[in-house]
Amino acid sequence: RATRRACIAAIFIAQAAGGLVAWGLDLRFPFSQASRVAGFIRRERLDAQPLYGDRAPPASSLQPYLDEPIAYLADGRRGGFIVWGPAMWSKIPDRERMWSNLLRETLDSERREALLILNYPVDSAPPRYRFREIRRFTGSLVGDEDYFLYELEW
Repeated sequence: RATRRACIAAIFIAQAAGGLVAWGLDLRFPFSQASRVAGFIRRERLDAQPLYGDRAPPASSLQPYLDEPIAYLADGRRGGFIVWGPAMWSKIPDRERMWSNLLRETLDSERREALLILNYPVDSAPPRYRFREIRRFTGSLVGDEDYFLYELEW
């Protein structure tokens, strides 16, 4: 009986310690940068131009804050929400597919600029595009919730 009580007490103490560590990390690091990014986009009026993201899960985190549709380039569609399924499971960005879908989106567009919202940095774009990094928002607990904003012109 005493051994059983000691084991239960040890489990409770370990859980309390783990909870305190998690709480401390939550205070120090944001889970997501989405609200900060959306605030920046609105303050700088970047939401007046078309918004493009690569994969839906990270990009869609911004949509409720922006109240603007985002084109999800990885699956070639626009939306304010995502439908979860096998297409959403991949965590590996497909940059080639992203650029080809962006080309398809912008080929006949009357607009000549857009905001590209990614959760990873890029250092080059196809020759059709001029791009520059506007700002990075990093340091979230979840790497998919870090953001890199790029201004695109073509």
